[in-house]
Amino acid sequence: DRSALVSLGANHTSQRVQLANAQSWSPNVITGEIDLTDVEEAVWNANKRYRFKGVYYDPSQAQLMAQRLRKRGVKMIEVPFVGSNLNLMASSVMSAFKQRRVDLYNDPQLIKDLGRLNITPRSFGFKLEAARNSTGHADTAIAFAIGLPYAMELAGRPQPGSGFAASGYTPA
Repeated sequence: DRSALVSLGANHTSQRVQLANAQSWSPNVITGEIDLTDVEEAVWNANKRYRFKGVYYDPSQAQLMAQRLRKRGVKMIEVPFVGSNLNLMASSVMSAFKQRRVDLYNDPQLIKDLGRLNITPRSFGFKLEAARNSTGHADTAIAFAIGLPYAMELAGRPQPGSGFAASGYTPA
């Protein structure tokens, strides 16, 4: 699979979410592994640059990295992949695009991954799904979906100005 870090900004004036940055990592062709120290440093550097309100991540995939980043002062927030959170992610993606509350720049990997997503009904609501292929499970789009509900919430709060608000993150 891949790992991805998506940085989102929340504009309180327009109540829009803006893509600030998207990064993804592929496994090394020789080892088949992603160097997670590279991912950790990218999160650290992005946090210094954007001063995140939080880095939202899947705890089943990034627990050790989250512990290490917390020790460095990064606000890490678990988003377990349980029914309520899966529904929140899928619903946020649907409403953000339907209401035209998202500004994206042309990041080829994110655009490709978003195009691969399917929203499927489940007993708990909805879930985002993408069939696994040579580039993973649409990891950059899933990273986007992890942080999107929180960025939308921050964008909707009546506060002056704008700022970088959230980061979705999924390591392989």
